[in-house]
Amino acid sequence: YNFRGFRWLQAMIFAIEEINSSPTLLPNMTLGYRIFDTCNTVSKALEATLSFVAQNKIDSLNLDEFCNCSEHIPSTIAVVGATGSGISTAVANLLGLFYIPQ
Repeated sequence: YNFRGFRWLQAMIFAIEEINSSPTLLPNMTLGYRIFDTCNTVSKALEATLSFVAQNKIDSLNLDEFCNCSEHIPSTIAVVGATGSGISTAVANLLGLFYIPQ
């Protein structure tokens, strides 16, 4: 159990909910989050990342065929990484293939 990571997770959720409940911060925009447990292993993190990418129907190889990229605003703008750099690096490399920053 990673208590430090759990505290960071709670802080992130609190910040997002505070931003969403404020009429002056980011008006007409709603932030969201999806949480995946990596079990502190690279293989679980990559499995969750691939599942996430598939669920968001991101097809970076044929993106230009489906939309004008200058007009396309994806529902997922970025991903917040894990508490450990090894897992975050592996996930960032995979997400980079789909043009999702971490």
